[in-house]
Amino acid sequence: TSDPFIILGNKISFLIGGGCNALTVYVELLVDGFPSLRETGKCSERMHKVSWDVEIFKNRAGQIRIVDHGSKKWDHINVDEIQFSWGMRGTCHDNNFGQCTGGGGKMPKERNYGKDHYTGREESPKAGSAYFFRRTCSPLPIDDTSQ
Repeated sequence: TSDPFIILGNKISFLIGGGCNALTVYVELLVDGFPSLRETGKCSERMHKVSWDVEIFKNRAGQIRIVDHGSKKWDHINVDEIQFSWGMRGTCHDNNFGQCTGGGGKMPKERNYGKDHYTGREESPKAGSAYFFRRTCSPLPIDDTSQ
């Protein structure tokens, strides 16, 4: 799965070949974390060009995921030349430290030990989550005889 990026244009195109089982070998576009578009090969090693119209997803977070979960003869996928109709280079997104990360990367550490943490821009204006909590309590016994 690719690093998250903001969809700023109308098209994503790429070459694809290999297996044709859309359940086990495919390329898909995740938008705000949800599978939105999917393409697979045509059971041929010859690669063909695919162009996705992504205009309806503009200004939302995208990721490209390549899935290769098959084990039969045509259960493999070939992908090449992923291209965007907008510039992906030279963009700058500030991380929590105000540094230009170009969309993600390793965060600086305060110490020379411990785990590495990575950041990337994953949210978009139309992304989000809603959490609902319902708390139920058992009724407390009321003792009216104390008064």
